[in-house]
Amino acid sequence: MPKREFGDGVDKYKDFIRPGEAQTREVYDAASLVKIIKLEIFLFDSDHPYSTPLKDRIDDAKSVLRYLGFESIRKDFVYWSPKFQKWRKLRNGVGQEFQNRWREASLLSGADFEKLQEWGIKYPWRSPLPIHQYVKEHCEPYSLIWCAYKILWDYESLRWSLQELLQRGSKMSRKKRRHGVLGPIKKAADIGTTTEMLRWKVLHEDAAILGFDFEARQGERAQEGGKSRKARAEEQRRILRELAFAPQNLRQFITKRDKQQVSFLKNLASNFDSESKGEPLFQQASKNLSQKWFEDRLSEWQVSGELDQAVEKLPKRQ
Repeated sequence: MPKREFGDGVDKYKDFIRPGEAQTREVYDAASLVKIIKLEIFLFDSDHPYSTPLKDRIDDAKSVLRYLGFESIRKDFVYWSPKFQKWRKLRNGVGQEFQNRWREASLLSGADFEKLQEWGIKYPWRSPLPIHQYVKEHCEPYSLIWCAYKILWDYESLRWSLQELLQRGSKMSRKKRRHGVLGPIKKAADIGTTTEMLRWKVLHEDAAILGFDFEARQGERAQEGGKSRKARAEEQRRILRELAFAPQNLRQFITKRDKQQVSFLKNLASNFDSESKGEPLFQQASKNLSQKWFEDRLSEWQVSGELDQAVEKLPKRQ
């Protein structure tokens, strides 16, 4: 389809002619198709500096790739490093050289091919992956690199679809031409959606991950604290039982009445803490355990029958 110059002076640019300027029916149909494409999916042309809504999105994706250490969705290669336990980028041009060598190797057979395989296995960077294969097979969906790559790949696909429409559009019926525009429109919408996701991740993902990590750590600390408190409570019960059921203490204990028995247990616990070199066991928040705590322990022994059993097992005095 013919083009012409638009604008004046430094603002001049070349673009396809408008439908009203067409001299034939075929050119008119093609120009109409171009107009639909530009209006509905905002196709930008490198010769047209004023129609660039998609360009901002492509620039965002390229900026993210550069931030991650990559330059191109076609020329970059990576390899898995056993030493560093991560994927690393190969220097410019090296990956393509290795890939060309492996392509030539496909023509080899027998001992020559086995020899090349040994050569490739010896060092991991001799068997690199192109960036598009690495993203598809090894990157988390919706990660930064995945989003950036998808935007650029969708854009390549969009341009190819539109070029095909421009070349074949004049030979299609109007219905087919309009139907053919729907695919590129959807692809352009996908680019916009993925770009919004990419921008959100760049601006907010680190903070969100920190928040999630903080909540997870808080949960772990709370769980660990709960286990620690439970273990301490079990140790308090066990030690008090051992103190109270020791024969010399139990004989004194059974001669006392209820309130006196509780006071006797409190004295056993207090003496244990005073003789202990470590942190007081029968304290909580630097305060002695309450009267009710000792009453509950006594009630537990009575209900469970532990106290009666301990008394029956007391050795008889000679």
